[in-house]
Amino acid sequence: MNIPVSEEGIEYTGMAGYGSHEGPNAFDVKGDKVYILDNVHHRVLVYSRSKGDLIEKINIPEGQWIHGMAVDKNGKIYLFNAGLNTLITINNGTIEIASLNKEIRLEPFAYFGVSEKGPFVVLVGGKMKTCFLEKRQSGKDRENNLYVTEEKEGNMSSDGSIWRTNVSNQKAYINTLEDTEFPRWLVDKYSAYYYIGKNGFVQFWKITNDYGEWIVKLNSKTQNIEGLVKIPDVKYSWPQKDVVLDNGNIFVLLPCEKRVYVLMVDSWMTSEQYIEYTKSLESGENAISSKIETEQSAEKALPAALASSITRDQIISTAQQYNNYKWYCSKQNYDGSKVANPSLWERPSFITSYNTYYYQVPYCWGGWDSLSGFDTKIKDGYAAGNVCTNAPGYVGGTAGVYCSGFVSRCWGLSQKYNTTGLMNISTKN
Repeated sequence: MNIPVSEEGIEYTGMAGYGSHEGPNAFDVKGDKVYILDNVHHRVLVYSRSKGDLIEKINIPEGQWIHGMAVDKNGKIYLFNAGLNTLITINNGTIEIASLNKEIRLEPFAYFGVSEKGPFVVLVGGKMKTCFLEKRQSGKDRENNLYVTEEKEGNMSSDGSIWRTNVSNQKAYINTLEDTEFPRWLVDKYSAYYYIGKNGFVQFWKITNDYGEWIVKLNSKTQNIEGLVKIPDVKYSWPQKDVVLDNGNIFVLLPCEKRVYVLMVDSWMTSEQYIEYTKSLESGENAISSKIETEQSAEKALPAALASSITRDQIISTAQQYNNYKWYCSKQNYDGSKVANPSLWERPSFITSYNTYYYQVPYCWGGWDSLSGFDTKIKDGYAAGNVCTNAPGYVGGTAGVYCSGFVSRCWGLSQKYNTTGLMNISTKN
């Protein structure tokens, strides 16, 4: 399914020097319905997944900028405004708004979702924390107020699982019982992890590594990787929620410059094919044999977006996103407590304090993080940037990009090239 970027469809906002491109920040899939958050037009668009037709436009109250959206099994829509700490629910045309006490701040915000227990917010900081929310009426006017009813350490997923990762030993823990160890050919201590959900014994993860963003299907009983698929490197904006699991199927929200796609994974790469693919990249070839499929209309549109060449406008657009990217600096990001070798780390000069927001992905010697990879590392407490160029290469526990890593990302390359390597793979017009 694809939606044109237009006034009637979905549009982006943001300009140079003020924020990155903002567009469809979140989506959800429930049965045959696809819900897409259209912040620019203050609405939620509901589509038929099987037909691709627009079913409904649901307006969001003015003055609300939504950072997270989720839909429960009954079709009730939950929207969270992290700036105002406001929860909006939409059910059969009825809109209700509830806000936290102004003295309570749920920040820094990482993720919003809904489970069987109701809506929840995941916060970052020294440790990830999940806060469960409940709306109650109080006072003589029976006003809706929002309360935090419970807090749990770790990340909450929509299937009700609490998960966390240990990046140093490439392990993940779900509900403290399931101990998952990822193979070294897939991840290293610099990889980023996101748990999507599970279907029986099969867990679904989004893994960001040196070769891009991957959806990974892992059997929790055998610990075997049963399938992988690469998310195309063509995002024009970076949604807060871009992957969901519904009825055993994985769906991906892919905002491109001209169209916004909702894609369903229907073919998987084997572990052997993945290893062969990474070898082909290192040798300068490209032998990827698995893809995310769209419906017929999108299949005709995607080849142009996935072409091996890249336009000047696409390069500039990606560069602006890095330059204008907004991120929250925690004390760990500031003090470098997770840096593998502190003697080879130096904080960028523009980062002058913590517990505050900054614009721009910082310079990081040897780094070439994608925007989603940088975001995950920052939320995991990695040091923000590294301007110590005396180090022999990338220093573990840091996040950001250096010169040729930045160019590699702007050019949409699937691996990092040094300055000489960039000259060897480019042509001059």
